[in-house]
Amino acid sequence: MKVLILAEKPSAMRKIAYSLFEKPKKDFVNGVPYYFAYQNGNFYYVLSALGHLFTLESDEEFKYPVFNVKWVLKDESIYKKFAKAISEISKKVDFVIVATDYDIEGAVIGKNIVDFICKKPYKRMKFSTLTSSELKKAFYNLSEPDYLQAEAGITRHIIDWIWGINLSRALMLSLRKVSNERRVLSIGRVQGPTLYLVYLREKEIENFVPEIYYKIKVIIEKNGFFEFWYENKLKSFEEAKNIVNSIQYLKVESVKEEIYRINPLPPFDTTSLQVEAYSLFKFKPEYTLKIAEKLYLNGYISYPRSSSQKLKNVNPLPILFSLQKIPFYKNFVEEILKNKIVVYEGEKDDPAHPAIIPTEEVPELSKLSKHEIMIYDLIARRFLVCLSKPAIRKKYEIVLSFKNFKFFNTFYKTIEENWIKIYKKFLDIKEDIIPDLKIDEIIKPKLIKILKEKTKPKPRYTRASLIKEMENLMLGTKTTRAEIVKTLYERKYIEGEKVRITELGKAIIEIMQKYCQKIISIELTRELERKLDEIIEGKIKKEQVIEETKKLLLEILNEIKKNEEKIGMELLNRINQMNYGNKA
Repeated sequence: MKVLILAEKPSAMRKIAYSLFEKPKKDFVNGVPYYFAYQNGNFYYVLSALGHLFTLESDEEFKYPVFNVKWVLKDESIYKKFAKAISEISKKVDFVIVATDYDIEGAVIGKNIVDFICKKPYKRMKFSTLTSSELKKAFYNLSEPDYLQAEAGITRHIIDWIWGINLSRALMLSLRKVSNERRVLSIGRVQGPTLYLVYLREKEIENFVPEIYYKIKVIIEKNGFFEFWYENKLKSFEEAKNIVNSIQYLKVESVKEEIYRINPLPPFDTTSLQVEAYSLFKFKPEYTLKIAEKLYLNGYISYPRSSSQKLKNVNPLPILFSLQKIPFYKNFVEEILKNKIVVYEGEKDDPAHPAIIPTEEVPELSKLSKHEIMIYDLIARRFLVCLSKPAIRKKYEIVLSFKNFKFFNTFYKTIEENWIKIYKKFLDIKEDIIPDLKIDEIIKPKLIKILKEKTKPKPRYTRASLIKEMENLMLGTKTTRAEIVKTLYERKYIEGEKVRITELGKAIIEIMQKYCQKIISIELTRELERKLDEIIEGKIKKEQVIEETKKLLLEILNEIKKNEEKIGMELLNRINQMNYGNKA
């Protein structure tokens, strides 16, 4: 039998070929590289796609509504070249093994190539790492095609396409109706609600009225200088001043000591990795994913698009033995291996993949870029952390008083670092000197000070916290969220490290609020995500979800059509106030 093994990308193709076959040979077809090998009476070709070879397109003119959509081969010559190569090899084989990434997008990539190019029966390789051991296991335990996963993915692509193309055209044509403006405008199924989140936060900040309050701080000297704070916030300066004037001394009312555990952090899922990398390194979320993808394709970490914070069926021992070879992990691993291993996992799970963890194939760090080392180190340390013992800390709660006035402070000290030692370089752990105070001891304050403060609104989102909020609200997917935020920046709807909505972004949202509120509905988007899950579970058909979306879109588009001129004029007025030059 002749078999085609279809990888998602060229680097994955090479890993698969050298993992499955002892001495695969390399050749070219149509200028595209592939590997071949003869094993156990079968002849195998290993060939790669370039991610999605197909895209959605409509041949209808620039108008709306447009629902006539079809899959077509991407127009760039490189995609045509790879498609022709796959076609040539497919003619020679009896069977296809789809070895694309095991997720919804990988399922769509594989199914489209099989349906439109190979046209042969196929099965699926299911793996979470591009390591030799896991690839062999997947190869010898082929799965049935993940048809329902592919159906859900195809549904998402179609719905996002018809949603985005129709609403974006509606906005642009409304503008063109009243002017010669040819600005590129877009609004998508997830883009709209995400922009609305930024708009709501901006409105909250704009409308926030700060309240003034006063705090009282006392400083004492006792084996060092220590601050204590009055128990209540005070509304007036006079009230604070009266308290300060009445204090003659302070008595140590109580010293409570408590030993407590801090459990290790769980391993990373996609969002938590992006949030942590942004917090520590200021890496944009899409950049973090790009680096993680490269580490995955080299076999150094597990699949980076995962919703899981669990190790699932992963045996940590081979990974630990491998990490032990890297000098700055050696002592950590030895400490972990001294004890019975307990895995500290998070709540989030993923049906297809474990958390993002290192593999037993450790990299030569000298061959990685600086940023690749930073992300690998972050992932490796979180893996080691989740296998470590809890940290033991001690808390001292001390209360000083004068009559009915009480002043508080809490001090912390680490008794056993354990997992903290591994992750210390990324943490801001408070280690205090403890004041040597005895119950009923009388102390004369060195300083008593009144501080004027005011309440603050919630902070603006960062790229990372916006993605986290999208995840909390079920907007988009682990794969798409970073790209959606990136698109909002590119469209100049949002700006800044602390995310601000621009005047153009405000205009889009306020027009949507006035004429078609459903476009920015968070609940509507979440409802579709639930329906996509139901497709995967076999509870609902793709066609039903697409038809329901078309019906809803028609209602929205009819409303826009009625108000095209008003929408166009409002957009034009806002654009005239801005200096942007993002014209098509």
